[in-house]
Amino acid sequence: MDKRTVVSTVSKIEEKQYPVMVTIRCATYNHVNYIRKCLEGFVMQQTTFPFEAVVHDDASTDGTTDILRKFAEKYPNIIKPLYEEENQWSKHNGEFFKIIDGHLKGKYIALCDGDDYWDDPLKLQKQVDYLESHPEYTLTHTGFRYVDMEGGSIDTPNIPLYSELASRIKNGYVWNNHLVSSCYAMFSTIVYRSGCLDREQDIRVDHNIIMSCARKGKIQYLPDITTAYRIDANSMMRTRQSIVVRSIHSAIFWQLYYYSSNRFATLPFYRYNLKSRLDVAEGILSSLAHFSELKVKAKNRMIWSVIFCRPLNILFIPIALLIKLTRRFQK
Repeated sequence: MDKRTVVSTVSKIEEKQYPVMVTIRCATYNHVNYIRKCLEGFVMQQTTFPFEAVVHDDASTDGTTDILRKFAEKYPNIIKPLYEEENQWSKHNGEFFKIIDGHLKGKYIALCDGDDYWDDPLKLQKQVDYLESHPEYTLTHTGFRYVDMEGGSIDTPNIPLYSELASRIKNGYVWNNHLVSSCYAMFSTIVYRSGCLDREQDIRVDHNIIMSCARKGKIQYLPDITTAYRIDANSMMRTRQSIVVRSIHSAIFWQLYYYSSNRFATLPFYRYNLKSRLDVAEGILSSLAHFSELKVKAKNRMIWSVIFCRPLNILFIPIALLIKLTRRFQK
């Protein structure tokens, strides 16, 4: 499939008119020590286009709300707060994501958690300029640095999911690459085209956001260091990596479900060759390896994916298994 076809497919995403060029999506909860730095990173952005920051305060109890109110009063054209009277995340009913999703109005969506922050005033301008001049691309992400909870720079943490990030950066059509490796783009560095996500489920996990965008266009890494990513000693990445891995595989299950059932014809650039067949087969293997960890609904989705997967992919599972075993013994 040639470039013109892909560009045409991506351009369909932009047919509607958007009130602002970029909406920043920020979720915060009890970030009293960090939210000020985060908001300062938003308001310092120097752009040639209008942007806004939708900041969802999920019923904080530590003073985060007071800081957010002051910024909203001082920068009413940028900071658009959403205040909750009761915590939505703890309900686990999806309402948390629906609330945020309903307020994302930009042509592009930028992501930043309330405990991270941007320290490059041209971050948005750089990423939007790239997407505007490369219509076949759906998402950009940038370089970043690790900081401790006080904001001091630190080395890469000795955590597998962190330390392997650099080796996973790939540009171009990377959808099948995500079936066989976890996310390589840090959440708070991402800017993507609005309309790339097929459903509300896709905004829950950063891996799903990237994979959904990768189904519809190319992904580009910009090496500029734009973001400070805080490392918390009590974060899930340090203390509950199994949950993080489960969420990654849940994202892979969704993508295999879309692919296998052909529910969404959103792989206009997909090349059905030997490598892609092996990647999908490896994705199926990884999914099955984590099958026992899934909830009933996710298990049903996985079964559906395997049953309706293209037969040739299933035939390649033994080869993919051999590749996985070879990689493991080489480490």
